Amino acid sequence: MEAFEFIVFNVFSLIFLTACEPIIGNVPLYATKTGYDISIETTGRVNNVEKNWLELARSTGASVPEGLENCTPHGVYAVYRHGTRYPSDGDIEDVHNIIDRLRSTDVNPEFQFLRDAVKIPLSNASQLAETGYREMRELAARMANRFPVLFPDSDVDLSRYSFQSTGKTRTIDSARGYIQGVVGEQQICKTNYSERSFTVNCTENDGTQTPTSTTVPHNPIDDDLLLRFYDVFEDCTEAINGGRTDREQDEFRDGPDVGEVWQRVAERLAGPGRGTWNISREEVILLTEICGYDLTLNNDNETWCKLFETQDLYAPEYHSDLKNYWNKAYGFNINYRISCTLANDALKYLQDRVDNPTQSPLGNFKFAHTDTIVPLLAFLDLFDDPLPLLASNFLENINRTFRAAHMSPFAANVAFALYGCTTDSAVTYRVQMLLNESPVQLEFCEGQFCTLDEFQTGIEARIGTCDFTEECAEALQDRTTPNPGGSGADINYSVCLQFLLAYVMLVALSFTGAN
Repeated sequence: MEAFEFIVFNVFSLIFLTACEPIIGNVPLYATKTGYDISIETTGRVNNVEKNWLELARSTGASVPEGLENCTPHGVYAVYRHGTRYPSDGDIEDVHNIIDRLRSTDVNPEFQFLRDAVKIPLSNASQLAETGYREMRELAARMANRFPVLFPDSDVDLSRYSFQSTGKTRTIDSARGYIQGVVGEQQICKTNYSERSFTVNCTENDGTQTPTSTTVPHNPIDDDLLLRFYDVFEDCTEAINGGRTDREQDEFRDGPDVGEVWQRVAERLAGPGRGTWNISREEVILLTEICGYDLTLNNDNETWCKLFETQDLYAPEYHSDLKNYWNKAYGFNINYRISCTLANDALKYLQDRVDNPTQSPLGNFKFAHTDTIVPLLAFLDLFDDPLPLLASNFLENINRTFRAAHMSPFAANVAFALYGCTTDSAVTYRVQMLLNESPVQLEFCEGQFCTLDEFQTGIEARIGTCDFTEECAEALQDRTTPNPGGSGADINYSVCLQFLLAYVMLVALSFTGAN
């Protein structure tokens, strides 16, 4: 009997350690402060971006009953996050304060070079960087390469496409960069701005191109139901959230996982045997994001990135993803349901391409924000992990799929491509979704290319009434926190916890038997 108990005890110990020791397969990144190229490189899909749609489909094993060779692109609807921007004014000021402190106090000689770190001018705060402008140009050029039938002429006529941005300067500039990429470098483009739109006029550069222009509308920031729905419903979503985001982030920031990172960084800055340098946990988290900015803005891993080892980056990224989860995605289903207007707009465009192919644009391009992209992906049931993201289950979620760095890096893009697939003179219209230029399988679609009817049924089922009047009025009236939607967001236990309790009981039983 004792031998049996010994075997059971050790087998159970092995199960517990195996189940609860994280096997880290993800490269840590910088959440929404991750550069586009860095993001797609870490997903292993970097080779997808240069392929045309047919090469991409075949390389990913896709097929359709009609045969891919019998399909032709008929239109594309794409939503882009703005390209790489500079940090916000608050973050820039906080980094300036850290640099000033480094210059005025003792610091480990190994890190004294940080005293000479370049201060980003406050005038650059939140503005599109040159890197971001280049990203948008390149994305447009690759879109044209992916769907050459939708960009049939080297002498581009911009009136055949539709563009729309939000009212922020960084999205307006992103749209400008994208339009430059559409027409090519042979055109010189100039922009005229008005209160609710801007017009891009492109003229010939080498004498062979026809001048072309387009007017890009943008709504006021607080009245943009299509692209900034989160601002329109801000009071409602905050009332339903009830401070949950802050509580999760604060608990995690003040817990042991971030604490260990802070300890290591503070000791590095102080130097061996000199205790900890004067830096807060919030500042350590911020500097990991500044490291992300350095990498994408300047390809620089020799300044702020030098402060961190790979293991230091997991917890700060999770801290940021807690905000994305609870404010923008599965923490509360209102977060993503309010993107229904955007989803409906995409569906309407695809149907218009079928019904009115000569009257509708070949491509419809929107330029917005991470707060637009993440809810749309959650609306489509993508990146929904078995466990909710909580302050208390960081290790269980170390290999989660919900990572803003892969969902919505700078210049993130969600595209819905429409194809007409022909057999025996009959045309079946199909839809393919691309996220960051790679195909994505939707759960309501059979295969990578679902029929337009399948797509419409799946989207309309998620849209529902798209009316939140009563729901928001009730939330604003009583300010109570309802049971959140998503993947069981209020569950505060895990498989590992259950193993742990059983493990403790087994230990107790073994000692009882021994006595």
